[in-house]
Amino acid sequence: MGNKEDYEKNLAEIKAIPDKEIITRLAPPVDVFAQESENLYKFCLPFKDNFISIGVDWPFCDKIPERVGALREAESLWMAIWRANQEAADKWEKEHHEAFELRDDLVAAFRYAYQDNHNVMVRLKNILSGSKASVARIQGLNDLSVLGKRYPEELKAIRFDMALLDKAGDYSNKMTDLYSDKEAEKNYSETKKTRNQAYTFLKFPVVKLKKAGQYLFRKDKQNRERFNLTFGVKRRKTDKEPMDDHEDDLDTNE
Repeated sequence: MGNKEDYEKNLAEIKAIPDKEIITRLAPPVDVFAQESENLYKFCLPFKDNFISIGVDWPFCDKIPERVGALREAESLWMAIWRANQEAADKWEKEHHEAFELRDDLVAAFRYAYQDNHNVMVRLKNILSGSKASVARIQGLNDLSVLGKRYPEELKAIRFDMALLDKAGDYSNKMTDLYSDKEAEKNYSETKKTRNQAYTFLKFPVVKLKKAGQYLFRKDKQNRERFNLTFGVKRRKTDKEPMDDHEDDLDTNE
């Protein structure tokens, strides 16, 4: 089976892992843990009978390869959402300054152009009296666009660029979508949780096999380090990767 099939086959069991058992501080990182787990399984396979002879539940340990596949798929799904979330945040950071600068320009123009129009000034005051939160300012862009188009004469009198009203409406729609994408925490959090559950799901048989290997290979200096529960060297994340804490030994949360 491929990683996707491994993931789909085991998803119900993965999601059933209770919160109190989920590893959230991943050490080592997913890619390292997945590869080390697969390498461990392949090393132990020729010694299957030896493991069985000391009481190891081999059918349980035999699930390591498909659990590796499930973890790899869960990691890929989470990374895809993480990258999308980061891209949305980057786009928001780039665009919102221009959008809100346009809003400020519109407000300045409106205050000057409509200074003698009481009705418009009241509506402008209502638009500006709302929250300073981003969602309110996004809505304000559209409100200003509509207001200006309804009372164009005063704006034309000060040679205001009327195209900016359309631009404000377009920005409002665009920023609404960007803000929604940026704030899409529910899918982000749920997918990360599933990834952590898949990590935990693989941990269970791997730790069983490692503990048995520590006993079985206790006199084999060359191979006994394969069964060290610290699982190898920690890898530093780059700036382009999501940051997880990598402190826990996998012999916890059993």
